[in-house]
Amino acid sequence: LIRLRSTPLPKLQGLEYILNVTATDDNASGGPHPLTSTARVVCQQYREQASVLENQPAGTFVLQVHAVDADEGANGKVKYGLMHRDSAMPAFRIHPDTGVIVTARRFDRERQREYSITVTATDWAEEPLIGICQLAIQILDQNDNSPKFENLRYECKCWAYIIHEPKIATLKHSQNTEQYRHE
Repeated sequence: LIRLRSTPLPKLQGLEYILNVTATDDNASGGPHPLTSTARVVCQQYREQASVLENQPAGTFVLQVHAVDADEGANGKVKYGLMHRDSAMPAFRIHPDTGVIVTARRFDRERQREYSITVTATDWAEEPLIGICQLAIQILDQNDNSPKFENLRYECKCWAYIIHEPKIATLKHSQNTEQYRHE
């Protein structure tokens, strides 16, 4: 497991990082020389944003991702996937061959405005390499909430001799978290 240090925060500014890892044994077996193995890890940093309108049915198109592998044959063929938390119900699905991302359920913007997902692109090599992309998917608002008054009934008294005061009462209504005043 390789982790970037968390303090101080690393200053990563490129889109791709190559990490060469070499492991050498202690030659405890007494062979002619220690054994060494080297692995090359390519990390790609990529962020993208997308959006989908709330209340749309499962299967609604969100975005198509595309990854390119410069290798030939199976080493250059890419399949796509999503990383999920074990207990979390997936909110999105991805087609492994095309990279098309669709919704897995309906969304309510008033409950959650954004989802962050991790897309993987893996080549078909015997020892596959993987690329990772972070997506921020915004849930767009649809006019699906009607205004609501604080009270069902209001009463106010008006005196006949007050003719220059245009304001009789102040009413407040809300549409979920947004409030409006009318006078």
